[in-house]
Amino acid sequence: MKSSLWFAPVGIKNEKNVYFQARTEFELPAIPAQLQVRIAAESWYRLWCNESQVASGPARGNHALNFYDSLDLSPFLKAGKNRLRVLVGTTNEPTFKIAPARPALWVEVEDTQLIWQVARDESFDSQSAVFNFQTGYCEWRDLRVAALDWQAPEFFAIEKQLLPRDCRMLEVSHHQPLGATFPIALQAGEPVVFEFAQEIIGGAEIEVLAVQGIKVEVGYGEYLTEGRVNIYAPEINRTYADRFITREGSQILGATLQERGYRFLQITATGPLSLVGLRGVDRRYPLPPPGFQCEDESFNRLYTIAHHTVSSCVTDTINDCPWREQALWMNDLVVNALFWLEAGGDPQMVARCLNLALSDLNPDGLIYGAVPNADRENIVFLATNAFLPLILLDLAERDAALAYSFLPQVETVIEALAQFADADGLLVGPAKYWNFLDWSFEFQQKDFFTGQASASINGFYILALQAMTQLHEQAGSDGKHWQQQADRLAANWHRRFWWEERQCYRELEAGEMCSELAQALACLINHAPAITATLCEKLAADSDELFKPELYMMHFVIRVLVENGHHEAAKARLIRYWGGMLEENSPTVWEANVHQHGREAFGRAGSLCHAFACAPLWALPRLYPMQERNNL
Repeated sequence: MKSSLWFAPVGIKNEKNVYFQARTEFELPAIPAQLQVRIAAESWYRLWCNESQVASGPARGNHALNFYDSLDLSPFLKAGKNRLRVLVGTTNEPTFKIAPARPALWVEVEDTQLIWQVARDESFDSQSAVFNFQTGYCEWRDLRVAALDWQAPEFFAIEKQLLPRDCRMLEVSHHQPLGATFPIALQAGEPVVFEFAQEIIGGAEIEVLAVQGIKVEVGYGEYLTEGRVNIYAPEINRTYADRFITREGSQILGATLQERGYRFLQITATGPLSLVGLRGVDRRYPLPPPGFQCEDESFNRLYTIAHHTVSSCVTDTINDCPWREQALWMNDLVVNALFWLEAGGDPQMVARCLNLALSDLNPDGLIYGAVPNADRENIVFLATNAFLPLILLDLAERDAALAYSFLPQVETVIEALAQFADADGLLVGPAKYWNFLDWSFEFQQKDFFTGQASASINGFYILALQAMTQLHEQAGSDGKHWQQQADRLAANWHRRFWWEERQCYRELEAGEMCSELAQALACLINHAPAITATLCEKLAADSDELFKPELYMMHFVIRVLVENGHHEAAKARLIRYWGGMLEENSPTVWEANVHQHGREAFGRAGSLCHAFACAPLWALPRLYPMQERNNL
């Protein structure tokens, strides 16, 4: 539905990093069995009823879609006068999490006429530093500011489709830091670091007793540098901290609307105060506990940390990581959807991610790499568009009807890829896009795929065409023309990339690099059984003859080894590339550990909790089938 009932304070339409509050009252002769409120916001809200917190939301949208939450107010109501209060915040500029039209709130309470007042919340500093460009701003708040200038709102339309929330509400849990005993006396300028036994995605509630005017900095990180959280990264315009100015007395500090991910929390104050209590507030999408056990305790631990990693990366979408970006990268989804489903995750979450991507295509008819895309047109990746049928195949194994519902849209996208094909039908990376595939190539500081055909990118394209054939056949429709395209493309692909002397595929026609990824994709295409056997032997050797992918695309190499019977080689890879995480007792899986390593990756900004690196979650149950595990 398109609603004209959006509202906000007058005059803030174009302001950045803005927060406002809204309030209303209504009378009830008695407490009803149920009273539903529907609420949406550009971009985040927190709702209170009679001073009790009801919920935070909504589920993120994009340039085309907004979502509203439907909530039952009855547990919070009383006979007589009832009050609703809403805090709304937005960057009011696009990031990799939101694409706001303007600051706005939308509320309906069933069978109730409401008169709203609104006021800009001046306790939030609009001039705060950038947390990072992917997520927006730090939250700087002055808790001494209490007075609000309440006024009548302006009402307006927002030209986005407003839909009911299409995923479950998040599960909230609370966690205590390891070994902390409260109260703790904080001295001016002396950071205190708290460690949690798990990755936290959500925020923190920090209870302090302070005099007025103390500045408190709360920093977030996944690792320590010389015993401290490394908060500042000015060279990449990032500040991993929020700041608060205390009022007199007891109060709760912590980000109000922003989502923060961390394992370590660092608190620094400009003056003495008493830290009365602290708890991590975790908000994640529901996921069953891990259910894998085998005779190798190292692999049991590895599965558990992979499971916790995927769980930590799923809130209102399947994200890359909780700490640094929290972005829905659709290229990641080619493995993240599979890992999520393998862990017992809700298929509707995969469908939600697909819907967000397919509802906001670029002018060439392609999906963006990140959804929403922060108005960065260059982050359209050809390979990512070819991933869509592969994601549907994985989804179809859990919910066939749901997967098939996306076939017409995905078919349109795959057809749009043809505009970037050469005379042989091979995709050639255009200069206007970042032709990203795997970080291993990016680490070489070369533009590998612009202006030329790649064996790996086109390997995925062939797999996409084959997947379209399978999906149509499974759905009961004719997919022959997709198979014909796949066969023609596979023949041309083999002719142009096969290196007879080395008995493998070149990555690029003009170069001598031969990547493990291209060989793995050739095995999945299954062009010729003899070639597949030869390539599997090369992959099983795990030598430096072939250029290795990072942990992200390593999944496809391990998949080929597992599916072709090279189980010991697959286990050896898991130990070689994931074993360091076990040695360091990491509770989560790192972003990189092949060409760059852990926290040292990406200019010392490497994530230590990254969903796309969770290949063990898929591999281990196949290396140790359920029947064998039941016999232990």
